[in-house]
Amino acid sequence: MKHLLRVVLSTVILVLSLIIIDIKQASAFSNLLTIDTSTLYEGMENTYQNGYVPTASKGKAVFVLPLLGETLENKIRVTPTFNADGPFVYGNYQFDLMRTATQAQDHTMHEVFLVQLDLALSSSRSNGTYPVDFVVDYQNIDGEAVQQTFTLRVTITDGKSASNENSIVSSGGSGQLTIRKPVLIIPSCTINPSTVNGGEPFNITITLENVGEREAKNIRVSLAPQDEHVTFSEDMNAVFALLLKPQEAIKASFNLHSSLVAIAGEHLLLATATYEDRYGNEYTEHGTFWVTVMQGVSVGFDKLKLPQTIESGTSFEHPICVYNTGFATIYNVKCALNVDGILAATAYLGTIEPQQSIEKEIMMFVTALSGYNLYGETSGEMIVSYYDVAGQEYQDMVQISTRIIKPNTPTDEEKVKQAQEKKEQQAVSQWWISLLVGICIIAILVSLIVISKFSRMLRMR
Repeated sequence: MKHLLRVVLSTVILVLSLIIIDIKQASAFSNLLTIDTSTLYEGMENTYQNGYVPTASKGKAVFVLPLLGETLENKIRVTPTFNADGPFVYGNYQFDLMRTATQAQDHTMHEVFLVQLDLALSSSRSNGTYPVDFVVDYQNIDGEAVQQTFTLRVTITDGKSASNENSIVSSGGSGQLTIRKPVLIIPSCTINPSTVNGGEPFNITITLENVGEREAKNIRVSLAPQDEHVTFSEDMNAVFALLLKPQEAIKASFNLHSSLVAIAGEHLLLATATYEDRYGNEYTEHGTFWVTVMQGVSVGFDKLKLPQTIESGTSFEHPICVYNTGFATIYNVKCALNVDGILAATAYLGTIEPQQSIEKEIMMFVTALSGYNLYGETSGEMIVSYYDVAGQEYQDMVQISTRIIKPNTPTDEEKVKQAQEKKEQQAVSQWWISLLVGICIIAILVSLIVISKFSRMLRMR
């Protein structure tokens, strides 16, 4: 009975420790800050789900990043980072921010970390699209240090191009002749819908603007997906235009299709614009864009089969294997049992990549049923839980059953018989001990006699 109590106590301690670990891991994942995609705040022309982009005008770039979630003391530290050779005036822009009740443009109130930043633009800035990383450091509600990075891209269209980029210098008999040239840039790219589901079509519209001082001719805009899971819905992958005057813009639209088996995440596309000036000189501009493909999560797992009967007071282990059958990574994967009369430690499998699987052992200890009847049929669920990249939790359950029987305890007659057998074994053991002691005594006596006789013979000589 003492051994059984020690087993039960150790199992309960193990289960509680594993539960605490699982709770901490799930809490760390679910407590990350997320962007408020559906609310329009001051300084924003569109919500994030409707295509918010930072703006740049009048010598400054304006960024708005609303973050939802809780942190320790409701405080975060924001560190904007960007390339020193970009269009921004370089400096230290790090600041601390508190979560506050903020009024949106529709006059509703929201508890939010509203990151607002105005970056001064350099007078020598060049046109183009530039990323700014907002590195957010904080302690989560469990006191653990967390760092997240949110990247926003702003397009500069009022920059001044260098003279050697806007002109060609040629020499002749009468001296040097400066020929002004066109300069085409890709200031924006619109993806509709902004988030593409696997296996669905989508459209990309590229804006091409002439910011140079001369007209561009024979313009060709092409788009090239950089992996096999994003393809064109039609044969044409290029758009042509005969003429683009200074300060004018055209749009090139492309219809594409994502594969059913495209891995969830960002997929790169390369845009290329080739053109000529009035003298037939050729130029090429490039731009890179990303399309986000979303995939539904899908898992499979081996059904746990318990023995038809299990004895109360016993413990055992059983393997559990979870398969990621989808094309999106799943996180914080766990397997737990909820069966009356069985204590089971939660098996934590962690992160499973697409088309991969992980196997773990789940430990169980059999107690007794709750209620009046301590033994008999019992049933419950095996629960597999996991999260997608957006932090949404999913659960898959399967029914399992078994029968708990009484522990194999001896009857009174068996106890008496066992006691008699024990006494007989003790008696036999004592007989063998006595025999061995007698043999030892005889051996000692014989040795003494031999030694004495040998000594006497030596003296006689």
